[in-house]
Amino acid sequence: MTHRPSGPFLAVIVRSSLLVIAALRLSGMRKSVIAVVAVLAVAVGLWAFQPWKLFTSSELDEALPGTVSTASDDSAATVEDAAAATAGSDGAAEDPAADEATAEPAALTELARGDFISQAHPTSGEAIISEDADGTRYLRFEGLASDDGPDLFVWLTDQPAEAADDVYDDGKYVNLGKLKATSGNQNYEIPADVDIDSLTSVSIWCDRFNVSFGAAPWLKDQASGSQTIKPQPPGSNPRHRRQP
Repeated sequence: MTHRPSGPFLAVIVRSSLLVIAALRLSGMRKSVIAVVAVLAVAVGLWAFQPWKLFTSSELDEALPGTVSTASDDSAATVEDAAAATAGSDGAAEDPAADEATAEPAALTELARGDFISQAHPTSGEAIISEDADGTRYLRFEGLASDDGPDLFVWLTDQPAEAADDVYDDGKYVNLGKLKATSGNQNYEIPADVDIDSLTSVSIWCDRFNVSFGAAPWLKDQASGSQTIKPQPPGSNPRHRRQP
C-alpha cells in the first residue's frame, strides 16, 4: 500500500521551506528562491494527486459473509484413526474428511441489489445488500472493477446513483470504511443503527477530491429474497469486465 505523509509532517515541510525562502530572499538569491518554490509546488502536487495511482490496482476475493465449514466434529475427531487404517497397503495416508471439509456460505436474505454506474472513473460490478440469520447486514461487491485513487471510501448515501459525481456528500451518508480493493468480491458490514430504507445508493467516494468514482442504486424489486448467494470469481462475469 502507498503511504502518504501525515498532516503534521507536511506542516513541518511547509514551515521549513518558508524559512529557507525567507533566508534566501535576505541574501538576494532570487533564482534559488524560485527553485525552492518550484520544488515545494511539485512535492505538494505529488502528495495531493498521487499520479502513480493511475497505473496501480488491487484485487480481493473475499468469501461470502458467514462462510462456515461443513466438516463435522465427529469426522474431525476420527481423522487420525481413519488415516492409520488406510495407510496399511501402500503407506500413503489419506484424509477421509478432506472432501467433507468444504466451505459453504450460510443462507443470506438478499434485501437489495444494483449495478454500478461509471462516474468520475470507469466502474462496473454489482452491489448487494444482504442479511444473515442473526440480523447482521452486509454490503457486498460482486465483480467490482474500478480505478485506483487517493482516499477511496465506501459510502451509503441518500443521493440517486444517476446524480452528478460531486453531490454524494451534500445529504445523508454513512461511511463503511476504506475501499478494500479496486476489483473483485468484497464485504462491508453495515452498522446495526443504520436505517437503510432512508438511503438509496452506494458510492465509491474519493474524499481527497470530493467526487464519486462510481455509484450503484439499491433496487429492492430486483432482490431475490432468502437464498444462498454464490460468489463469482473476479472478472468472470462479462457484464462486469472493464472495457479497454
